[in-house]
Amino acid sequence: NESIGIAKELVMQSIQIQPSLVIDSISWSYNQDRLELHLAEAPQYGQEYALSILDSLKDCSDNASLISNRAFALPVDAQVAEVLVSEILFAPKSGGSDFIELYNASNKVFDLSHLLVSRWNNDLGAYDAQVIKSESALFFPGEYIAISEDVSFLQANYFCDGANLLAGQVPNFSSEEGGFAILNLGLIILDHGSYSDDWHFELLEEKNGISLERIDFGQLPLSEKYWQSATQNEAYATPGRLNSQQIITLEEAEWEAIPAYFTPNGDGDKDYAQLYFSYE
Repeated sequence: NESIGIAKELVMQSIQIQPSLVIDSISWSYNQDRLELHLAEAPQYGQEYALSILDSLKDCSDNASLISNRAFALPVDAQVAEVLVSEILFAPKSGGSDFIELYNASNKVFDLSHLLVSRWNNDLGAYDAQVIKSESALFFPGEYIAISEDVSFLQANYFCDGANLLAGQVPNFSSEEGGFAILNLGLIILDHGSYSDDWHFELLEEKNGISLERIDFGQLPLSEKYWQSATQNEAYATPGRLNSQQIITLEEAEWEAIPAYFTPNGDGDKDYAQLYFSYE
């Protein structure tokens, strides 16, 4: 928010864009607080780019700033299975609010203001839809983002260092069972699924504040087999980051059970076995 002190010294050769885009010229605003890049070619829609300025910028108070790999893009509209629900908290702790976590399963960049979260019923379909965010916000490939009306509660109750959290609109999900859907502005359903408090780990005594994490992105999460309760080691939820529970497919793994034979009948003799695997 202050004028750039070395504006006249900055040259185009110190500005890099990856994947490469040719910069035709650069110019500064009248107050020298905004740099404009004039490109010789248009960026591709949906492509993620990274901007770096090799020379550090200093304002008139001599505060230095180095811009490295600053992401930007022209977003496209998401299509079916490109944005998926990866986690849901539908029964928060007292005083908290629900959250739903999305995963960008594509190699494209989307605008979160072009996505809606809704409740889902097998007879009604999607209903009670909410636009996630009124202002534009980019959603990059491979990113997780948790949307909640009370982000500060998530930060106070879960491990959120480095997490991607967004204060946005979320429907009022039932605390017992229900369904959800993700739509684009054309009302195309990108993903939908179901959840139930009966699908939590059966030995849990308290379920409030514990999320369900999706463990398989290959199928619609319509039954218990696609969900697991978040682990205790992760404070029972992982909003805005990689899930604590997931299926890892090992195509050529070598497995070994020790002991090789066991009898889980509760008699105290070889009731348990440890499984080891190795893969390249």
